Amino acid sequence: MTQQTATGLRGTEAPRTALTTALRLPEASVSSVSLAAYGLALLVTALLTHALGGARHWPLDLLTVAFGLASVLAMTTGRHAVDRGARHWAWCLTVVGVGAIALLIADALPARPYGDGAIFAAFVAEGRAMPRWLIGSAAASTLHAAIWQHPLLHAWLPETLRTPAAFLAVLGTSTMVFGTWALWRRWPGRLALLLPALTPVWVLFASGYVEYYPLIATAFLGALAWLFDRPLTERRGTAIGVLTAVLALAYVAFVPVALLVLVTFALARRDEAARAVLATVVTGTVIVATCWPEGVTHYVRALYAVINVGEANLIPRYAGQVAGPTSIFFGAHATLTSTHARDVAYALVWGGGWWTLPALAAAAWSWRDTPDVAWRAARDPRAWLAAGLLVWHLAYLVCMVPRLGPEADIDLFFPTYVYVPFLAGLLLDLRTATTDPWRGLVVAVACGALVLTVPWLAWFGLPALP
Repeated sequence: MTQQTATGLRGTEAPRTALTTALRLPEASVSSVSLAAYGLALLVTALLTHALGGARHWPLDLLTVAFGLASVLAMTTGRHAVDRGARHWAWCLTVVGVGAIALLIADALPARPYGDGAIFAAFVAEGRAMPRWLIGSAAASTLHAAIWQHPLLHAWLPETLRTPAAFLAVLGTSTMVFGTWALWRRWPGRLALLLPALTPVWVLFASGYVEYYPLIATAFLGALAWLFDRPLTERRGTAIGVLTAVLALAYVAFVPVALLVLVTFALARRDEAARAVLATVVTGTVIVATCWPEGVTHYVRALYAVINVGEANLIPRYAGQVAGPTSIFFGAHATLTSTHARDVAYALVWGGGWWTLPALAAAAWSWRDTPDVAWRAARDPRAWLAAGLLVWHLAYLVCMVPRLGPEADIDLFFPTYVYVPFLAGLLLDLRTATTDPWRGLVVAVACGALVLTVPWLAWFGLPALP
């Protein structure tokens, strides 16, 4: 994130990485190496999922492995493979979305027992917004009443699509598909945007899943891409203030993200800090007044009332493990146990992809041979923002209490699932040339992990915790 890489997500034509040079990898062998990486990822994923309670469904496994093989070849060979791979994967997600809606119409879409879909559907049916999901839930309730419940459309809809849950399935799937296309059209050829879309939870959100998170996942990734696309010193305080207000009111778990962005920007642009804070306050007040007619004070009380703290609505597995009666996090004694480590691994493997943390470590390691460039990059405020967001999201994954259990609350950690591969891709985008063959290796590994985990998450339902 130096002056040389000040364009942020805009790829650089840097020399080949030290690893490429050392191994003298010829262009002709890129496909072979990618396929080997794909095969290794399949093996590792099979072992991990078996250890975490997953049995194999061989007919479907063979089909998904063959599809993954074709995708690896399409996404990792030739020039500008990442750009072509993004388009390939966007079409794959489009097919998934269309298929999910067709299954929904035929009443054949599997029920995924994750998250708070039933509660969200009940709020939408009543035309109400949920305090912790203010912006998106208000928009969903308004669209449901104005469009889905309109007499002309409602009479035309198949019976299976007339429920609030069906409306949310169609809305979430459409948001994910169109949002993914919009991201890749805005920032083509960015590994930072492709890698999050190769996680199991991204496919789940695009497959008719009834929940709130499909409405904000692409917006969250777009916000990250925008933040790191240009130096913070080139941003205006008004734009940062609007962004932080929208983040905080779109989802309560984004409040720490919004605060980190605001504080980092204020330190980088002290002349714009007051304007950013004022824009945050004004924008937040306008949004609350629009989405919550009872007023800001009533909204704050309602928000506090719906945040589960202490032992409230907690499954027996986690009894006595919360840090305190007003906490939403595990206590230190619980986070250091082998049982908790297995629960975190369960969420990461099935929801986010086991490869994301190793990919981030490898991306950071690839900068070791350019210490002068790395040092200059570390002085960029975006580097400190990236580090702060990483610490928060890893802490969120490890310390946040999934009150329904890891298997039922698997989607709770989607911000971490998105941010870690985004950061890995961003580091590789900045470090390597857009045609560097080693960029395809991480895509091949991601595909290998995805094809053996997403059928469980999106179709069969997750296995019980071991």
